Amino acid sequence: MEYTIQELSRLSGVTTRALRWYDEIGLLTPSGRTEGGYRRYGPAEVDRLQDILYYRALGVELARIRACLDDPSFDRLAVLRDHLSALEAERDRVQGLIESVRETILSTERKEIMSDEKKFEALKRGALEEYRRTYETESREKYGDDKVDAMLSRLEELRQRYDVVAAVGTMNPELPGIPFLSMEYVFSSQGSMALSNLLEDYHRKSNRLGELLDPQMILFDVDFEDKNDAIDHMYTLLLEKGRVKPEFLLSVYKRENLGATCLPERIAIPHGEPAFVTKPAICLAKLHHPVEWSDHVAADFVFLFALTEDCQVYVQKFYEFITEESNIKRLFNAKSTTELYQLLN
Repeated sequence: MEYTIQELSRLSGVTTRALRWYDEIGLLTPSGRTEGGYRRYGPAEVDRLQDILYYRALGVELARIRACLDDPSFDRLAVLRDHLSALEAERDRVQGLIESVRETILSTERKEIMSDEKKFEALKRGALEEYRRTYETESREKYGDDKVDAMLSRLEELRQRYDVVAAVGTMNPELPGIPFLSMEYVFSSQGSMALSNLLEDYHRKSNRLGELLDPQMILFDVDFEDKNDAIDHMYTLLLEKGRVKPEFLLSVYKRENLGATCLPERIAIPHGEPAFVTKPAICLAKLHHPVEWSDHVAADFVFLFALTEDCQVYVQKFYEFITEESNIKRLFNAKSTTELYQLLN
């Protein structure tokens, strides 16, 4: 089927002025003209216009679109599959932002506290996608697909396990929010100082107990039948959040059998084997009525620790916290989940 320029404009939503401009720059040339000189567009031109609009939706410039479409090796089916992947990624990014905004609204309405990690989860994913849209093509042309794919894959692995403070190397990945220091610069006196400053600043801001807390794992004014009920309930929260493996519960009870874990401050600190922890966390409960933890020892607070071998700094922070008498008073005087969360942050 053939279309006049007005008909194609109505069909595609592209103005006649834009279609004429596409013709002038060689991006979309009509299949022919009528005896009166009017442009005519056939099936091939309709398909090409569709491809142009797909590229435009992804922010590609017209000159680059023309180069792609005129390339003899242009594979329309492969390109359409690439478009689909890009659009699905954008859909997932937007859906993540929608869910983040919705959770923020609900938390605000309920006067709950979102964890700091939760606040930035979707935005962090968006930042990585922004990098991919902005720099990935340039990086692939400069360094090659294999190196860029390996770098991005490794970055995702690292971000799941660690906080990335800086990128150091010979290739600048231009990652959003992550400073890059070249190897040459790092080995200079100024570069070494700059890296030290970055790490010191990170340590000042990190290693807070609040990093291991999730407001949804803070139980306020809760009643437990006994010690076992408390441990079982709090373990279930950790398991549901994906912080521990099923074997963690038995390891907690084995540790309890070795000796009571309730401090003189009436704070119980049960904990299990690091091998059964998937992501470090603390589940906290302020009890409505004290629970007997061992002979003649009762607990008003329970901190169920799920820590890995490299979490010693958090143990130190906890003991520093409870050795301050003012902190203990504030802990016992807290009136809500929010107060507890803010106190430990």
